[in-house]
Amino acid sequence: MNRRSAPELASPGSQQFKAKVATYEWIAAEASAHGLVLEGYGGTLVLVHPETAVESGVWEHMQRMAGLAPPPALPKSGDGRVAVNPGGHDAG
Repeated sequence: MNRRSAPELASPGSQQFKAKVATYEWIAAEASAHGLVLEGYGGTLVLVHPETAVESGVWEHMQRMAGLAPPPALPKSGDGRVAVNPGGHDAG
């Protein structure tokens, strides 16, 4: 039987590790520039395929967060002015 051995773990500080860091940073920058990041925190990114984002209703949100789409329109009151308290809750 011809079994493949498991690859060695890249040690922090090694050239292989540095290459992985550079690759991650490149992927993160490209995904962000194209509005493919749904959320990110602490070095973890959630990327969503554009067709999946459209199907699940998060495409516009992702594009707005990346600065690639205008913000949503503010709700208007009956006389055409922007509603100050669109949720209907008292401020106090």
